[in-house]
Amino acid sequence: MFSIIGTVLVLLNISATASYRSRFLPDTGSLAETLQQYKLAYNEVAESGIGKVSDQHAGLPQQEIQHVAFLKVHKAASSTAQNIFMRFGWRRNSTFVLSPAKNPSGYANIISLRESLTENNILPPPDGKHYDILCNHVFYTKKAFSHFMPNDTAFIAIIREPFELYKSILNYFRPRYIFNKIDGEFPASQFLRDPKKYEPPGRLSGSWTNSRMAIEFGFPESVFREYNQTAVDAYLAKLDKEFRVVILAEYFEDSVVLLRRLLHWQTQDILFLKQNVARNKDETKLSKAFDRDFYKQYAKVDYALYTFFYRRLREQIRAEGSDYDDELLAYKELRKRVEDYCFQNEVTIPMEVPETTWGKAFQVSKADCADMRRGELDFVTRIRVRQYGSKDI
Repeated sequence: MFSIIGTVLVLLNISATASYRSRFLPDTGSLAETLQQYKLAYNEVAESGIGKVSDQHAGLPQQEIQHVAFLKVHKAASSTAQNIFMRFGWRRNSTFVLSPAKNPSGYANIISLRESLTENNILPPPDGKHYDILCNHVFYTKKAFSHFMPNDTAFIAIIREPFELYKSILNYFRPRYIFNKIDGEFPASQFLRDPKKYEPPGRLSGSWTNSRMAIEFGFPESVFREYNQTAVDAYLAKLDKEFRVVILAEYFEDSVVLLRRLLHWQTQDILFLKQNVARNKDETKLSKAFDRDFYKQYAKVDYALYTFFYRRLREQIRAEGSDYDDELLAYKELRKRVEDYCFQNEVTIPMEVPETTWGKAFQVSKADCADMRRGELDFVTRIRVRQYGSKDI
């Protein structure tokens, strides 16, 4: 036990000894030597006992799940998660669910901002094929997702702490019913004092602020008009049965390690670089003191959704046993090293990642780095051309 803990401390860069610095962070020598030392260090961690397969994961390797329907919720780190699914499918020549390049949303990477999948808002799969992966923006209904996706599809979603999502929506979308209609220095703060006064009339899909995550999850419209705990709990129980993993943006790495295990993927499949992160954003005019409390009173459905799946994520992780914690520590360290490699332009040789009990050996190349950084629209266009032969279909 003590040797395992000691190895984990080394893996986390907690050790400050000179031998650690000389072995893991060499100051001199060639790049090839540095990568070789990293490989030896990683091997030592794998061989030390960390990463031994727990009883519940022992036995023959299980077949990876290749059919995935991902509910890409707006402004919830969903582009980062989407990139994981697009790279997974790209490497396997999977067939993706895509909208026509020209569609009512005006964006070729969006299926719909108002409804779930229909025959009219997606392209049919190429002849002789079926859909494998859905990961573009569209609203969720179990009936629609199940109609178009194979029976063994794993339903995955992503959510974010509601008030942080609210601020991100304000910063990115700048809803006109707030910023064009409310005067003063803090229009978003004023909005929260009486949100129903300013919310747009008509369909709920027109609102970016009335529990937007729950709207995209397909909650009954009645619970947005008048909150009903019984109805909300019933729908959450339904979602609990339908979604294999719900990623939490605040616990992204924890979530994708769980996803890897439940979908029987490889470590390589869940590597990522952050996508679509707002830069130079100024949130000083987006909220005032106590706005978080006002929003919690207003967006009750989103808070119920987030609380439910936060608790479920913790329960799922506990069920994985201590071996999960070991994998998570090693994965976080590996991801930092991949980021270092990907953002060093002068490095051209692939990064070698040796085999562990959590996954096979693999390489990270500069092409992999480019795909992890590839923007959503660019990647969707690339998939469209390979799948249908034209970026304009």
